[in-house]
Amino acid sequence: MVPAEVSRREGLAGLRELVLDVLGRTRGKTFLNEVLQQAFNRRGFPSALRAAAVELASGVVRRRITLDHLIARFADRPIGKIDRRLLDVLRIAVYEILFVEKVPARASVSEAVALTKKRVRTEFAGFTNAVLRELTRALKPGVPVTSDRDLFPDPDTEAVGYLSTAGGMPGWLVERWLRNFNRDEVFQLVNASNVKPPVTVRVNTLRTRRETLAEALREVGVGTSPGSAEESLRIDSAVALTSLDLFKAGAFYIQDESAMLAARMLSPRAGERVLDLCAAPGGKTTHLAELSSDRAEIVAVDSSESRLRRVEENARRLGIRSIRTCTGDAREPDETLVQAFDAVLADVPCSNTGVLRRRVEARHRLREDAVTGLAGVQAELLRAALRASRPGGRVVYSTCSIEPEENRELVRDVLDDAPDWKLDAETTCLPRVNGPDGGYVARLISA
Repeated sequence: MVPAEVSRREGLAGLRELVLDVLGRTRGKTFLNEVLQQAFNRRGFPSALRAAAVELASGVVRRRITLDHLIARFADRPIGKIDRRLLDVLRIAVYEILFVEKVPARASVSEAVALTKKRVRTEFAGFTNAVLRELTRALKPGVPVTSDRDLFPDPDTEAVGYLSTAGGMPGWLVERWLRNFNRDEVFQLVNASNVKPPVTVRVNTLRTRRETLAEALREVGVGTSPGSAEESLRIDSAVALTSLDLFKAGAFYIQDESAMLAARMLSPRAGERVLDLCAAPGGKTTHLAELSSDRAEIVAVDSSESRLRRVEENARRLGIRSIRTCTGDAREPDETLVQAFDAVLADVPCSNTGVLRRRVEARHRLREDAVTGLAGVQAELLRAALRASRPGGRVVYSTCSIEPEENRELVRDVLDDAPDWKLDAETTCLPRVNGPDGGYVARLISA
């Protein structure tokens, strides 16, 4: 929800204008959060308004398919014929009308008309007004818009059409999920992929305890509750965590609970040599160091030197000394890394279908053939991890995908050609509202 302090007309007007510019720049391979931060810094945007701007921009991108479905229903021309900037003005307004309770619908309509005149073309203002007023007239008081069968397909008879339009998901992805999961799971998946994700931090156990950190956060006005992992805390307050002195002092790392599973399943021990094949930005690498009391030898490999610097920065902030970084292609580890490690983590690039609520652009950029295309790279990385492990060692393979081709099917295919290895444990997490992100983790051990 937009905070009360920005609900004044002038506050929201400036916020909408910034979001409009950000949406226009979030094209191609750019990422919304990066463009937002650039806009904040360039404009000196007030810190009190930043959370609201992030939520509005993220919501518009996340819900774009739903917004476009409704705009197309009430416009007198196809979506493809609407000026791109005008379309973004309409998306912002429709999102506010449907999902931002603190802003009256009439205010959203009025401000969208004003924004059209100021930032698009004056002669388009009538079109903006007509589309939005038709939409607001069609809404039924007390009925959630996505439950209105006059506006969306019937979920009982047209599940794909309903979940695609009301749930804002590409139709091919809905069809895939309905093949791989039961119907109730898919409805929950879509719902979970459209909510604001919970915020969880991993306590730096090298420096503090969960109870101690919770009390320290409470003293600076941040409410928390225990997470499902013994080193996790759920953040129950709206706060810029990275601005806190506790963050700067390395008391915690911001990380979803599902992302903590991989390091915990690898269970590194003091004195072991541990390899993280795809390490940047260092969340799982630093977790490995903490779990081993900073007394293992951890080698962090990544193909990007600049991204490896983030691993080093995170390690310094957290006071970790056991990590050594190494630039290289993880699919072809240096000969010095072959059969050199007691434990290896392969957290591989993936389709991100378990974290769509967090990576808001992903659903629009992902293509069906990319899922199977990624599997080739993922298999190479898993095989490289097996080569890097010593006899008697263990390997953990993880993704933030929920697609079988990237997960359990791939692991079994690789094991078919690796008779000295066997599957020891695996888990698939589906994203849940108010719960962790989705993903997959498997542990392989020498047979």
